Amino acid sequence: GDPSNPLTFWPYQAIYAVPQGIGFAACKEVGSAGANAGATNPLEVSAICQALMALAEVTARNGFSRLFVVGDCGYYALAATAYAQQLLCWGKQSWEPHSGGAFAAFRVPHFYSPSLELEIILCMGTTQFISTPDPQTSIVSQLGGGSSLIYVTADTRGWYGCESLKKVEDKYAKLLTRPWAGPDWHFHSNIEMMDVVVRVNEGLLQAALLVNLRGTTRDLELKRLVDRMLEFNYGSTAFLLGIFLGNIIAQEKRESGDTLAERIWKGSSKLRPLALQMACAANGKTPLSEPFVFEACTPFFEYLKLLMHDVHRVSLQLEESEPLTEMQEWRCMVVLIGNPANKDGAMPSSLHEMKRAIAMRVQDSLLSLLALGDNFQLTQDLPLGESFVEVLAEFHVELNDKVLSAVERTHAIDGRRVCLLDSRHVPGFGIQVNLGLTVWTTSIHFTWMSAVMLRFTELLQQRKLCGPIIVHMECTELYNFTPFIQENGVPCIDGINMVSLASRSTSAPMRFVTFTQDKTTNLPPTPAALVADTTEDRDRSDSKPIASARFYRDNAFPMRSPTDCARDYGGLCDPLLHSMRKRWNATLIAQPIDGQDLLVFGQKAHNIAEPGESLYVASAALDLGHGYFLPVGKGGDLPEVRETIINALQKGVPLFKNGDIEGCFKVYKKAAEDICMSDVSHSVRCLLQDAIGKARGPPRSRVWIMRSALESAYAADKAKGNKQAVVQYAPLDDDADELKAFYSGEKIKQSDEIGRLSGRPSVRMSESRCLSLSDFEED
Repeated sequence: GDPSNPLTFWPYQAIYAVPQGIGFAACKEVGSAGANAGATNPLEVSAICQALMALAEVTARNGFSRLFVVGDCGYYALAATAYAQQLLCWGKQSWEPHSGGAFAAFRVPHFYSPSLELEIILCMGTTQFISTPDPQTSIVSQLGGGSSLIYVTADTRGWYGCESLKKVEDKYAKLLTRPWAGPDWHFHSNIEMMDVVVRVNEGLLQAALLVNLRGTTRDLELKRLVDRMLEFNYGSTAFLLGIFLGNIIAQEKRESGDTLAERIWKGSSKLRPLALQMACAANGKTPLSEPFVFEACTPFFEYLKLLMHDVHRVSLQLEESEPLTEMQEWRCMVVLIGNPANKDGAMPSSLHEMKRAIAMRVQDSLLSLLALGDNFQLTQDLPLGESFVEVLAEFHVELNDKVLSAVERTHAIDGRRVCLLDSRHVPGFGIQVNLGLTVWTTSIHFTWMSAVMLRFTELLQQRKLCGPIIVHMECTELYNFTPFIQENGVPCIDGINMVSLASRSTSAPMRFVTFTQDKTTNLPPTPAALVADTTEDRDRSDSKPIASARFYRDNAFPMRSPTDCARDYGGLCDPLLHSMRKRWNATLIAQPIDGQDLLVFGQKAHNIAEPGESLYVASAALDLGHGYFLPVGKGGDLPEVRETIINALQKGVPLFKNGDIEGCFKVYKKAAEDICMSDVSHSVRCLLQDAIGKARGPPRSRVWIMRSALESAYAADKAKGNKQAVVQYAPLDDDADELKAFYSGEKIKQSDEIGRLSGRPSVRMSESRCLSLSDFEED
């Protein structure tokens, strides 16, 4: 799911450019300026446009005739208008609006380069849809039937500045500040309180893996655990504490039919008495002094010693190993945790000092859990597992309702029609993304992302703060969650399927495919990754990052593939995921459309869809062989109506393609009749009965009448009978109106097509003349 990995765009060719001098800070500054970036940041915008020109030149030189441009950061796309303005005025190399239509999708400019004879579509990211605060010039104008957009970002605070940022940060303060950690505290922490709580939660379900697995499978999981802790050492003590707490629940006597993961998920919040005992004095408020903390942490160190013994054995590939010596135990702690310094910066000089330093960080983690719980009135519980999801979702609902709906902004996020969900504190995502590290593809992390998004949606809809939803993903690290979220029955748009959406305007709509390998031989091989040696940069305090990096490829570092990532996934959380999926089915969902056409999503629909019809990003999906969800009995899959329709299409499409038109019609008609006999809404029953009555005449005509009715029924059932709840991604019928809106911010009239499945046909190429900014000089 990472755009820096070419397999994300499989089977299409990926070409890359890095705009010179544009690091994250510069990119953010350009994006924040939006359409005005050309005036406020002329050098940076020029550098980005030069990179775009270079991409176009290399594409044409390699014999391609069409280029889709994607940005790896949401801030790039916020300033798409500024780039488009310059690219139309680049002398002999200027691009011009495409003669077949100046937009490939809503707010997605479509160009042609006469000098390169190249078609170019600028779909840099979903922020293009919300890059203006005016609801009439953003995606808000395309939300029909009271539907809403949930925009998932990696950092809410990055969207605001000045007084608006201060109000947002004031709201975040209770998540971030340690009230006990003054100048005399035992150590200076480099991560915020909420990040500590996130790290404890990340460790919880890891405990279930270590308890459940046996033999070589458990050894492999231990190796992966060490890999993750070596790469990411922020809050390592908190992470190990999470494993310890999860293990306590795992060892308790089972009193329900829940799986181990479900018991930890639901039961870990009840460990508040233990947290108070290990971290606080008898009054439950004052932190324990250092000697008492060390003693209170004895159970933690006993568990850690057992874990380190296994880590030592696996790391050295030993069949069995003797009890660890003091030096070996110390070394294992350094590997897993690092070398924790005290407040004066002094490192431990003995195992005893090492343990004391770790004990103080255990206390800090427990105090963080207690403080966050107190901030959210959890008088009996800790914010762990399911309880933490509730805290996080409640915070973001209140943030949207009370703050984001009221502050000044330069984008469309209004806390109502467009709601912002910050994944910065979702376990398994969080601070890793800020540091540019790996987002691991374990089922644990998919569980956390689904749980937070689901509860956020449920609370918004229960409180009437939003309507039927569609999800947009902002940053690239979120993209490997897209196919998973779609498998929950939720339409989800990111920078990758935005490409396939825009490709519908061309003569060759795109269809992404999962790159698969033999699970034994790993063939076909993936390319070696590009490695940057930044040693010289680290040795020079005055240098900029990557300024003097040496780049090379090494076969020891192959690129991650869907097959490789699937090995990390595991099935530990399947029962949790299935219970969430049933709850997802009860939420109100909007239907994405493009003109007259429904856009399908999810693996089943993708398997039978024609190129351009599906929003499922198969290239970013894991190679699990069975999809993300194994069947677990009745009710574990799609609701009955949608399941019936999907099954009918899976049977009917091959019959139609093989020439059995009558057989295809009978399958569709039988499905419609079955749905009419079921417990279905009156509107869906009338829709299908009307189609059955009209299905007369030539066989092909009857097939398309029934298929259109089934697709409309699917959308209506998905939106719980609200067939107006659609999101229209087609460009406006009048290019002139959209060009005015895109380039000058002039308001556009909301399309009359919103709310009903009609509008442009699926292929939108026309013979209209090429338009340019000179057509609108009077505006």
